[in-house]
Amino acid sequence: MEKPCEQLLLARGAKAEVVYCRRCRVFHVNVDALTVHFEADALRDLRDTVSAALAASERLAPGEPPGAHAPRARVKLMH
Repeated sequence: MEKPCEQLLLARGAKAEVVYCRRCRVFHVNVDALTVHFEADALRDLRDTVSAALAASERLAPGEPPGAHAPRARVKLMH
């Protein structure tokens, strides 16, 4: 039988939390009813990408559609 996760709550916000499993060595990111599991490198890349997107959106002129000056993002779904 597989051992249960050894979870450690790292951060909690109003709508999200991040839990680290010491056994799996995976970050569990919970946002509302959605949970996504990340290895450390992928979570760092997500952090940097989201930060860059927020910074870019703050530079947009009022009323300008999002992405007018930003390169198109590509999403790769894996299972």
